[in-house]
Amino acid sequence: MNPRSQIKRARIKRELNAIWGELIHQIGGGKCLSCGREDTLQAAHLISKGSNPALRWDILNGVLLCNGCHRALDGAASYSKARVLAVIERYAPLHHAYMEKYRHAKRTRMTDCDLIDLRDELKKQIEAQGGTRHAGV
Repeated sequence: MNPRSQIKRARIKRELNAIWGELIHQIGGGKCLSCGREDTLQAAHLISKGSNPALRWDILNGVLLCNGCHRALDGAASYSKARVLAVIERYAPLHHAYMEKYRHAKRTRMTDCDLIDLRDELKKQIEAQGGTRHAGV
């Protein structure tokens, strides 16, 4: 891959990250799904983007969590992680079913065209939700 296409790909990925996070914030309604906090909110991946990159920008692979619950979900502390996952299962059964279905899904690399198409689709979803929180999205 030539350096220019690598730079373009990196820029598209940054845009996708911002758009995906915006959608998760909008869908999440301004509260942590696990504990209900309204501050330090972050878009969290249910299935880590490292373990399955193909699901990185899938809307159903995201939930809105506060910093503490996000750390618990990503961390090694099994009690805390189990607590967060139990809350997700209780309040967001669609997300839980998604996790079970795709936890071991095939890893695939997205082409540049796939990334651009996904970016455009997510932008349409943001517009349908009523705008953006972040400039530059």
